[in-house]
Amino acid sequence: MGGVAKGIAFMECEHLREVVLNEGLQVIGKEAFDCCKSLTSITFPSTVISVDQSFFRCKSLKKVVLNEGLQSIGWKSFSDCPSLESITIPSTVVEIGQAAFCSCINMKEVVFNDGLKKIGRASFSGCTSLESISLPCTLTEIHHRAFSGCSNLREVEFNSEGLQTITYDVFGDCTSLERFVFPIMSTRLNNISQAVGQFDVVNDIDPIRGPLEWKDGELFVTSQSIYVPKTPATSGNGHDWIAVRQSLDRITSLVAYYEKKEATTLIELALWKANIELNSAINREACRIDVPGPVKETLLQCLSFKDKLPGQLTCYYDNGVKNSVNGQMEYYEEYEDDY
Repeated sequence: MGGVAKGIAFMECEHLREVVLNEGLQVIGKEAFDCCKSLTSITFPSTVISVDQSFFRCKSLKKVVLNEGLQSIGWKSFSDCPSLESITIPSTVVEIGQAAFCSCINMKEVVFNDGLKKIGRASFSGCTSLESISLPCTLTEIHHRAFSGCSNLREVEFNSEGLQTITYDVFGDCTSLERFVFPIMSTRLNNISQAVGQFDVVNDIDPIRGPLEWKDGELFVTSQSIYVPKTPATSGNGHDWIAVRQSLDRITSLVAYYEKKEATTLIELALWKANIELNSAINREACRIDVPGPVKETLLQCLSFKDKLPGQLTCYYDNGVKNSVNGQMEYYEEYEDDY
């Protein structure tokens, strides 16, 4: 099979058990293998670049191997495949489309690789066997109900420091969800704590951390701390994603300051070492070179506070209203259609 597997080519071939996709195939069209109820596995050749609603309702499909080179996983590509237990998203995939893996009720593992930028509406909605996910550092957008109804999902890792768009109901009806973890910032905080002392770092972070918590070497926010309103006018005692983002931004700036400060210390040590090697006969202490205070301050001012989370986070509500970090609101119509 080469070139393009056209739409509805093998639709409802209920006794089709095996398909060999040859090198050269680039596009698997809409409903190409829709409702092939006996198909158990599929391996994509390296030449496939897109798939769109192609394996919808393949009830026995248990194993899917996606190829490096695949760029997009479109609408309902593997939706309602109840036997599918795991999926690895290749690093070349930039976007996962609407309802791509919706209602894969036995999906226990999803591996996201760096390269992914957008997770579309209801992409993994109703994947009730998922217990944890780790979102890649390249991710910038998560849309309406992307992981809603994942009733066993307990922990979400955010590796991205550049998330720009998220809706308030991304994790709606995730009744077991306990917390969101930020491992990259956790590592940076721990490194700084070891260098300058945890007591000092804690004292600096406590006033700016907002809903975030830092305990046992992990920076996280509990699901109970994030209030999820239906509209911006709804009142509540919790925080929202905007507050989380603002707190992360402040912590990132503080950590960057410490990191650059430590960097100037390393520069001094390097200069000291070089001077000792050049003047071996002189007392070691006499060889010490200090970077002048004004130079240190200039370095910190120029470098430290540029290390913030890139871009502006925008949060969308069910009714089409959006809220951004700067507090502006406007109507945004995106989520009117069904899955």
